[in-house]
Amino acid sequence: MQTDNYIYKKTFAPEGTQTIIAAKHRVFAPQVGTNGLTLIGNLSQFNINETRTVEPVRGIGKGMQIAELVPGVVEPMAISCQFFALYLANIMQIFGYNSGVDGFVRSLKEHQWPFDIKSEIVMSRLSKDSPASSGNTGALGTGTQRATTDGNFLNLSGYDERAIVTIYEACWMESHTMETDQGNAIVTSGVELKATDVIDGRYAGRLGASTGNEPNSGGGSNKHTVGNNLIGLAGQLTGLF
Repeated sequence: MQTDNYIYKKTFAPEGTQTIIAAKHRVFAPQVGTNGLTLIGNLSQFNINETRTVEPVRGIGKGMQIAELVPGVVEPMAISCQFFALYLANIMQIFGYNSGVDGFVRSLKEHQWPFDIKSEIVMSRLSKDSPASSGNTGALGTGTQRATTDGNFLNLSGYDERAIVTIYEACWMESHTMETDQGNAIVTSGVELKATDVIDGRYAGRLGASTGNEPNSGGGSNKHTVGNNLIGLAGQLTGLF
């Protein structure tokens, strides 16, 4: 798979916005013939979607009152990607399979192993240098790490850009498409993926770190505040059952 031609050339992106722009969202994948992860160069769309059911608890004879909402099982993270089809880099090669000019893989039935994807939302210079960036909870606090210029999971070379990094682990292709339209000059391709797990770039979520909204820290919902409305909630549940 060729990744050194002009279509992969990178240039500058605007640094004077607080809003995330597509030019500063980097997506890396294990492209065939390379070690580690490589920046995807012909990506036109990258969309994620995660869902779970939330079921209401009610009691017969209590009208429409909801006592509480119970979160259900989280479905696997869905990732949708769209590409401009290239002669020397098809959609399966981009995610590490020996396809196209590099091998015989043409179908999902020939995929034997999953792959990882890394997303980096690189901070603009305006947001990185703003006063809100200082301290433990600002833009350069616990949620960011150094951006990478290559496909390494961690930046060990001192590169000064900062990014919000997300790793989508053990992804499988659920479907793929290739669309050729007589009225459209460019052939496009797309893929739907499912990720086994989603973690931050430093695996901090596995270390027992706070996830936020704990009632005893002054956050979250007043309905669950310890010593306040929690008693009222218990009374509702007692009356329901």
